[in-house]
Amino acid sequence: MEKENISKPNLENSTVSKISYEDIVPLRTFQEDVKNAIGENNLSTSKIMLAEHAKRDRVATAQNAMLSKMPANSTPQKQGNVKVKKQISRKLLITVISLILFVAGGAGIYYNIEYIKPYFENAKNSIQVQNINFIDPDQSVYIDTSTKNNTDILREIRSIISSNKVGKEGELLEVVLTKNVILETESGTKDTTDRINAEDFFAITNAIPPEALARSFDGQILLGLHKTKILEPFIIIKSEDLSQTYAGMLNWEFRLGTDMESIFYRTLTEVKPVVSTPEITNIATTSSTTESESPAGTSTSTEITTSEPAATAPLIESPTFNKNKFVDLVINNKDTRAVINSEGKILFFYSLIDNENVIMATNRETLGKVLERINNSKLIR
Repeated sequence: MEKENISKPNLENSTVSKISYEDIVPLRTFQEDVKNAIGENNLSTSKIMLAEHAKRDRVATAQNAMLSKMPANSTPQKQGNVKVKKQISRKLLITVISLILFVAGGAGIYYNIEYIKPYFENAKNSIQVQNINFIDPDQSVYIDTSTKNNTDILREIRSIISSNKVGKEGELLEVVLTKNVILETESGTKDTTDRINAEDFFAITNAIPPEALARSFDGQILLGLHKTKILEPFIIIKSEDLSQTYAGMLNWEFRLGTDMESIFYRTLTEVKPVVSTPEITNIATTSSTTESESPAGTSTSTEITTSEPAATAPLIESPTFNKNKFVDLVINNKDTRAVINSEGKILFFYSLIDNENVIMATNRETLGKVLERINNSKLIR
Protein backbone atom coordinates (compact mmCIF):
# COMPACT_ATOMS: atom_id res chain seq x y z
CA MET A 1 0.00 0.00 0.00
CA GLU A 2 1.37 3.34 -0.91
CA LYS A 3 1.85 5.82 1.85
CA GLU A 4 -0.26 8.84 1.56
CA ASN A 5 1.57 12.07 1.23
CA ILE A 6 0.55 14.21 4.10
CA SER A 7 1.73 17.75 3.73
CA LYS A 8 2.94 19.46 6.86
CA PRO A 9 1.23 22.69 7.72
CA ASN A 10 3.14 25.81 6.99
CA LEU A 11 3.44 27.32 10.45
CA GLU A 12 5.23 30.32 9.18
CA ASN A 13 2.26 31.42 7.11
CA SER A 14 -0.30 30.35 9.79
CA THR A 15 -2.47 32.98 11.43
CA VAL A 16 -2.01 31.23 14.81
CA SER A 17 0.27 33.28 17.00
CA LYS A 18 3.61 31.77 17.88
CA ILE A 19 4.08 30.58 21.51
CA SER A 20 7.46 30.81 23.19
CA TYR A 21 8.66 27.80 25.19
CA GLU A 22 9.75 30.19 27.91
CA ASP A 23 6.09 31.15 28.51
CA ILE A 24 5.02 27.54 29.27
CA VAL A 25 4.97 26.79 33.03
CA PRO A 26 6.31 23.28 33.81
CA LEU A 27 3.72 20.88 35.33
CA ARG A 28 3.99 20.52 39.10
CA THR A 29 4.35 17.00 40.49
CA PHE A 30 4.46 15.55 43.98
CA GLN A 31 8.12 14.62 43.49
CA GLU A 32 9.02 18.17 42.44
CA ASP A 33 7.16 19.57 45.52
CA VAL A 34 9.05 17.19 47.82
CA LYS A 35 12.33 18.06 46.15
CA ASN A 36 11.71 21.80 46.53
CA ALA A 37 10.59 21.38 50.17
CA ILE A 38 13.77 19.49 51.00
CA GLY A 39 15.97 21.99 49.21
CA GLU A 40 14.32 25.21 50.37
CA ASN A 41 13.02 24.36 53.89
CA ASN A 42 15.80 21.97 54.86
CA LEU A 43 13.24 19.16 55.44
CA SER A 44 14.07 15.53 55.37
CA THR A 45 12.03 12.84 53.68
CA SER A 46 11.25 11.28 57.06
CA LYS A 47 9.58 14.48 58.30
CA ILE A 48 7.49 14.64 55.16
CA MET A 49 6.34 11.06 55.64
CA LEU A 50 5.45 11.73 59.29
CA ALA A 51 3.43 14.77 58.31
CA GLU A 52 1.54 12.78 55.68
CA HIS A 53 0.76 10.03 58.19
CA ALA A 54 -0.46 12.62 60.72
CA LYS A 55 -2.77 14.11 58.10
CA ARG A 56 -4.25 10.71 57.33
CA ASP A 57 -4.75 10.04 61.04
CA ARG A 58 -6.64 13.32 61.46
CA VAL A 59 -8.96 12.46 58.57
CA ALA A 60 -9.61 8.98 59.95
CA THR A 61 -10.29 10.40 63.42
CA ALA A 62 -12.85 12.87 62.03
CA GLN A 63 -14.64 10.11 60.11
CA ASN A 64 -14.78 7.89 63.20
CA ALA A 65 -16.22 10.77 65.25
CA MET A 66 -19.01 11.25 62.72
CA LEU A 67 -19.80 7.54 62.66
CA SER A 68 -19.88 7.37 66.46
CA LYS A 69 -22.70 9.96 66.58
CA MET A 70 -24.91 7.82 64.34
CA PRO A 71 -27.15 5.05 65.84
CA ALA A 72 -25.60 1.60 65.89
CA ASN A 73 -28.03 0.23 63.31
CA SER A 74 -28.08 3.43 61.23
CA THR A 75 -26.56 3.91 57.87
CA PRO A 76 -26.81 6.89 55.50
CA GLN A 77 -29.37 4.98 53.48
CA LYS A 78 -31.40 4.16 56.59
CA GLN A 79 -31.22 7.77 57.74
CA GLY A 80 -32.60 8.85 54.40
CA ASN A 81 -35.45 6.37 54.77
CA VAL A 82 -36.23 7.68 58.26
CA LYS A 83 -36.39 11.24 56.96
CA VAL A 84 -38.73 10.20 54.16
CA LYS A 85 -40.96 8.35 56.64
CA LYS A 86 -41.07 11.38 58.93
CA GLN A 87 -42.07 13.62 56.02
CA ILE A 88 -44.81 11.18 54.98
CA SER A 89 -46.10 10.95 58.57
CA ARG A 90 -46.18 14.72 58.88
CA LYS A 91 -48.09 15.12 55.61
CA LEU A 92 -50.52 12.38 56.64
CA LEU A 93 -51.12 14.07 60.01
CA ILE A 94 -51.75 17.43 58.34
CA THR A 95 -54.17 15.78 55.89
CA VAL A 96 -56.11 14.06 58.70
CA ILE A 97 -56.35 17.28 60.75
CA SER A 98 -57.51 19.20 57.66
CA LEU A 99 -60.22 16.61 56.98
CA ILE A 100 -61.41 16.77 60.60
CA LEU A 101 -61.60 20.57 60.50
CA PHE A 102 -63.39 20.47 57.14
CA VAL A 103 -65.99 17.98 58.42
CA ALA A 104 -66.45 19.94 61.65
CA GLY A 105 -66.89 23.19 59.72
CA GLY A 106 -69.42 21.60 57.38
CA ALA A 107 -71.34 20.16 60.32
CA GLY A 108 -71.36 23.56 62.00
CA ILE A 109 -72.66 25.29 58.89
CA TYR A 110 -75.35 22.63 58.41
CA TYR A 111 -76.42 22.91 62.05
CA ASN A 112 -76.65 26.70 61.89
CA ILE A 113 -78.67 26.56 58.68
CA GLU A 114 -81.09 24.01 60.12
CA TYR A 115 -81.25 25.91 63.41
CA ILE A 116 -82.33 29.23 61.91
CA LYS A 117 -84.29 27.74 58.99
CA PRO A 118 -87.71 28.10 60.68
CA TYR A 119 -87.01 31.78 61.31
CA PHE A 120 -85.24 32.72 58.07
CA GLU A 121 -86.95 30.28 55.73
CA ASN A 122 -87.23 32.60 52.76
CA ALA A 123 -84.22 34.89 53.22
CA LYS A 124 -83.60 35.08 49.47
CA ASN A 125 -86.70 37.25 49.22
CA SER A 126 -84.84 40.02 51.05
CA ILE A 127 -83.49 41.08 47.66
CA GLN A 128 -86.74 40.70 45.77
CA VAL A 129 -89.19 42.17 48.29
CA GLN A 130 -89.52 45.94 48.12
CA ASN A 131 -88.96 47.88 51.33
CA ILE A 132 -91.74 49.99 52.78
CA ASN A 133 -91.47 53.40 54.41
CA PHE A 134 -92.11 52.58 58.06
CA ILE A 135 -88.96 52.00 60.04
CA ASP A 136 -85.46 50.79 59.28
CA PRO A 137 -85.37 47.40 61.07
CA ASP A 138 -82.21 45.95 62.56
CA GLN A 139 -83.11 42.49 61.29
CA SER A 140 -85.77 40.92 59.10
CA VAL A 141 -87.37 37.49 59.48
CA TYR A 142 -89.14 36.10 56.42
CA ILE A 143 -92.18 33.83 56.32
CA ASP A 144 -93.52 32.62 52.98
CA THR A 145 -97.30 32.38 53.23
CA SER A 146 -97.91 31.01 49.73
CA THR A 147 -98.01 27.33 50.66
CA LYS A 148 -99.30 27.62 54.25
CA ASN A 149 -102.75 27.94 55.71
CA ASN A 150 -103.67 30.62 58.26
CA THR A 151 -103.23 28.29 61.23
CA ASP A 152 -99.69 27.33 60.19
CA ILE A 153 -98.74 30.96 59.56
CA LEU A 154 -99.97 32.07 62.99
CA ARG A 155 -98.25 29.09 64.61
CA GLU A 156 -94.98 30.09 62.97
CA ILE A 157 -95.35 33.72 64.08
CA ARG A 158 -96.02 32.60 67.64
CA SER A 159 -93.06 30.24 67.50
CA ILE A 160 -90.75 33.11 66.58
CA ILE A 161 -92.16 35.30 69.36
CA SER A 162 -92.10 32.58 72.02
CA SER A 163 -88.63 31.24 71.17
CA ASN A 164 -87.04 34.65 71.84
CA LYS A 165 -84.03 33.53 69.77
CA VAL A 166 -83.73 36.34 67.24
CA GLY A 167 -82.44 39.85 67.76
CA LYS A 168 -80.46 41.58 70.46
CA GLU A 169 -81.89 43.59 73.33
CA GLY A 170 -83.08 47.01 72.16
CA GLU A 171 -83.36 46.03 68.48
CA LEU A 172 -86.43 46.36 66.27
CA LEU A 173 -87.09 43.42 63.97
CA GLU A 174 -89.53 43.01 61.11
CA VAL A 175 -91.44 39.83 60.35
CA VAL A 176 -91.85 40.02 56.57
CA LEU A 177 -94.84 38.00 55.39
CA THR A 178 -94.52 37.29 51.67
CA LYS A 179 -96.62 35.71 48.94
CA ASN A 180 -96.09 34.68 45.35
CA VAL A 181 -97.71 36.93 42.76
CA ILE A 182 -97.95 36.82 38.96
CA LEU A 183 -97.12 40.03 37.14
CA GLU A 184 -98.31 40.82 33.64
CA THR A 185 -95.49 42.09 31.43
CA GLU A 186 -95.16 42.90 27.74
CA SER A 187 -93.37 39.60 27.16
CA GLY A 188 -95.90 37.61 29.17
CA THR A 189 -96.41 36.66 32.81
CA LYS A 190 -93.72 36.64 35.46
CA ASP A 191 -93.70 34.94 38.87
CA THR A 192 -92.32 37.10 41.67
CA THR A 193 -92.50 37.59 45.44
CA ASP A 194 -94.15 40.49 47.23
CA ARG A 195 -95.24 41.51 50.71
CA ILE A 196 -98.75 40.75 51.83
CA ASN A 197 -101.01 43.78 52.25
CA ALA A 198 -103.25 44.78 55.15
CA GLU A 199 -106.22 42.91 53.72
CA ASP A 200 -104.16 39.69 53.52
CA PHE A 201 -102.96 40.19 57.09
CA PHE A 202 -106.48 40.64 58.46
CA ALA A 203 -107.53 37.46 56.64
CA ILE A 204 -104.66 35.51 58.25
CA THR A 205 -105.51 36.78 61.74
CA ASN A 206 -109.28 36.41 61.21
CA ALA A 207 -109.67 40.11 62.03
CA ILE A 208 -112.74 41.97 60.76
CA PRO A 209 -112.19 45.75 60.80
CA PRO A 210 -115.11 48.03 59.90
CA GLU A 211 -115.42 48.60 56.16
CA ALA A 212 -114.84 52.34 56.43
CA LEU A 213 -111.68 51.71 58.42
CA ALA A 214 -110.40 49.14 55.92
CA ARG A 215 -110.91 51.64 53.08
CA SER A 216 -108.90 54.28 54.95
CA PHE A 217 -105.78 52.05 54.97
CA ASP A 218 -103.50 52.28 51.95
CA GLY A 219 -102.60 48.57 52.17
CA GLN A 220 -99.10 48.79 53.68
CA ILE A 221 -98.66 46.98 56.98
CA LEU A 222 -95.67 46.01 59.11
CA LEU A 223 -95.50 43.27 61.73
CA GLY A 224 -92.59 44.04 64.03
CA LEU A 225 -90.87 42.73 67.15
CA HIS A 226 -89.18 44.83 69.82
CA LYS A 227 -86.50 42.87 71.70
CA THR A 228 -86.57 43.66 75.40
CA LYS A 229 -86.02 40.69 77.68
CA ILE A 230 -88.66 39.07 75.50
CA LEU A 231 -89.94 39.77 72.00
CA GLU A 232 -92.74 42.36 72.14
CA PRO A 233 -94.92 42.36 68.99
CA PHE A 234 -96.22 45.53 67.37
CA ILE A 235 -98.12 46.40 64.19
CA ILE A 236 -97.92 49.56 62.07
CA ILE A 237 -100.56 50.30 59.43
CA LYS A 238 -100.33 53.19 56.99
CA SER A 239 -103.40 55.39 56.62
CA GLU A 240 -104.57 57.48 53.67
CA ASP A 241 -107.30 59.35 55.59
CA LEU A 242 -106.38 60.03 59.21
CA SER A 243 -109.79 61.31 60.35
CA GLN A 244 -111.58 58.33 58.86
CA THR A 245 -108.99 55.98 60.36
CA TYR A 246 -109.46 57.46 63.84
CA ALA A 247 -113.23 57.14 63.64
CA GLY A 248 -112.92 53.61 62.29
CA MET A 249 -110.57 52.55 65.11
CA LEU A 250 -113.08 53.77 67.69
CA ASN A 251 -115.79 51.73 65.98
CA TRP A 252 -113.50 48.68 65.98
CA GLU A 253 -112.88 48.73 69.72
CA PHE A 254 -115.85 46.52 70.53
CA ARG A 255 -113.91 43.56 69.07
CA LEU A 256 -110.39 44.88 68.44
CA GLY A 257 -108.86 42.97 71.36
CA THR A 258 -110.46 39.74 70.19
CA ASP A 259 -109.28 40.23 66.60
CA MET A 260 -105.70 41.01 67.65
CA GLU A 261 -105.41 38.24 70.25
CA SER A 262 -103.69 35.89 67.78
CA ILE A 263 -100.70 38.27 67.63
CA PHE A 264 -100.80 39.81 71.10
CA TYR A 265 -101.67 36.52 72.77
CA ARG A 266 -99.34 37.01 75.72
CA THR A 267 -101.36 39.87 77.16
CA LEU A 268 -104.81 39.58 75.59
CA THR A 269 -105.43 35.89 76.29
CA GLU A 270 -107.70 35.68 79.33
CA VAL A 271 -106.47 33.43 82.12
CA LYS A 272 -109.27 31.89 84.12
CA PRO A 273 -108.90 32.24 87.88
CA VAL A 274 -107.71 29.15 89.70
CA VAL A 275 -110.34 27.99 92.17
CA SER A 276 -109.04 25.78 94.96
CA THR A 277 -111.11 22.71 95.94
CA PRO A 278 -112.26 22.78 99.60
CA GLU A 279 -110.51 20.23 101.76
CA ILE A 280 -112.62 17.49 103.29
CA THR A 281 -112.16 16.77 106.98
CA ASN A 282 -113.67 13.96 108.99
CA ILE A 283 -116.29 15.69 111.14
CA ALA A 284 -118.65 12.90 112.06
CA THR A 285 -122.31 13.10 112.92
CA THR A 286 -124.31 10.13 114.20
CA SER A 287 -127.87 9.16 113.57
CA SER A 288 -129.72 6.03 114.65
CA THR A 289 -132.32 4.09 112.75
CA THR A 290 -134.41 1.29 114.13
CA GLU A 291 -135.01 -1.66 111.90
CA SER A 292 -137.59 -4.40 112.22
CA GLU A 293 -137.03 -6.94 114.84
CA SER A 294 -134.46 -9.45 114.04
CA PRO A 295 -135.13 -13.10 114.31
CA ALA A 296 -133.46 -13.01 117.69
CA GLY A 297 -136.01 -10.50 118.82
CA THR A 298 -133.60 -7.68 119.37
CA SER A 299 -133.43 -4.27 117.64
CA THR A 300 -130.28 -2.92 115.93
CA SER A 301 -129.03 0.63 115.29
CA THR A 302 -126.74 1.76 112.45
CA GLU A 303 -124.22 4.63 112.96
CA ILE A 304 -123.79 6.74 109.78
CA THR A 305 -120.67 8.94 109.59
CA THR A 306 -120.73 11.85 107.18
CA SER A 307 -118.07 14.47 106.36
CA GLU A 308 -118.60 18.20 106.25
CA PRO A 309 -116.24 20.66 104.54
CA ALA A 310 -113.92 22.68 106.69
CA ALA A 311 -113.43 26.40 106.25
CA THR A 312 -113.30 27.24 102.50
CA ALA A 313 -109.81 28.24 101.19
CA PRO A 314 -109.57 31.65 99.49
CA LEU A 315 -109.80 31.75 95.67
CA ILE A 316 -106.60 32.47 93.70
CA GLU A 317 -107.63 35.09 91.14
CA SER A 318 -105.65 36.67 88.31
CA PRO A 319 -106.00 40.39 87.56
CA THR A 320 -109.18 40.78 85.54
CA PHE A 321 -109.59 42.76 82.33
CA ASN A 322 -111.87 43.19 79.37
CA LYS A 323 -109.89 42.86 76.14
CA ASN A 324 -112.43 45.00 74.29
CA LYS A 325 -112.70 47.82 76.82
CA PHE A 326 -110.43 50.78 76.09
CA VAL A 327 -109.52 53.85 78.13
CA ASP A 328 -107.71 57.08 77.26
CA LEU A 329 -104.03 57.03 78.17
CA VAL A 330 -101.01 59.21 77.35
CA ILE A 331 -97.86 57.23 76.51
CA ASN A 332 -94.67 58.97 75.39
CA ASN A 333 -96.63 62.20 74.87
CA LYS A 334 -99.00 60.42 72.48
CA ASP A 335 -102.75 60.02 72.98
CA THR A 336 -103.56 56.33 73.04
CA ARG A 337 -106.50 54.07 73.66
CA ALA A 338 -105.47 51.21 75.93
CA VAL A 339 -106.68 48.02 77.56
CA ILE A 340 -105.56 47.77 81.19
CA ASN A 341 -106.19 45.16 83.83
CA SER A 342 -107.53 45.57 87.36
CA GLU A 343 -104.01 46.38 88.59
CA GLY A 344 -103.55 49.19 86.06
CA LYS A 345 -101.06 47.32 83.86
CA ILE A 346 -101.14 48.12 80.13
CA LEU A 347 -102.07 45.02 78.14
CA PHE A 348 -102.65 46.52 74.68
CA PHE A 349 -102.96 49.96 73.09
CA TYR A 350 -103.21 51.71 69.76
CA SER A 351 -102.29 55.24 68.73
CA LEU A 352 -102.20 57.49 65.68
CA ILE A 353 -98.56 58.45 66.06
CA ASP A 354 -98.39 60.87 63.11
CA ASN A 355 -100.36 61.92 60.06
CA GLU A 356 -100.07 58.55 58.34
CA ASN A 357 -99.25 55.73 60.76
CA VAL A 358 -101.31 53.75 63.28
CA ILE A 359 -99.48 51.57 65.77
CA MET A 360 -100.72 48.69 67.94
CA ALA A 361 -98.45 47.46 70.73
CA THR A 362 -98.27 46.20 74.31
CA ASN A 363 -95.17 47.90 75.73
CA ARG A 364 -94.73 51.65 76.26
CA GLU A 365 -90.99 51.28 75.53
CA THR A 366 -91.89 49.89 72.12
CA LEU A 367 -93.79 53.06 71.26
CA GLY A 368 -90.83 55.23 72.19
CA LYS A 369 -88.42 53.10 70.14
CA VAL A 370 -90.71 53.13 67.09
CA LEU A 371 -91.22 56.91 67.30
CA GLU A 372 -87.47 57.44 67.41
CA ARG A 373 -86.92 55.19 64.40
CA ILE A 374 -89.71 56.81 62.36
CA ASN A 375 -88.39 60.31 63.07
CA ASN A 376 -84.91 59.24 62.00
CA SER A 377 -86.20 57.74 58.76
CA LYS A 378 -88.05 60.98 57.96
CA LEU A 379 -84.86 62.99 58.48
CA ILE A 380 -83.00 60.70 56.09
CA ARG A 381 -85.70 61.05 53.43
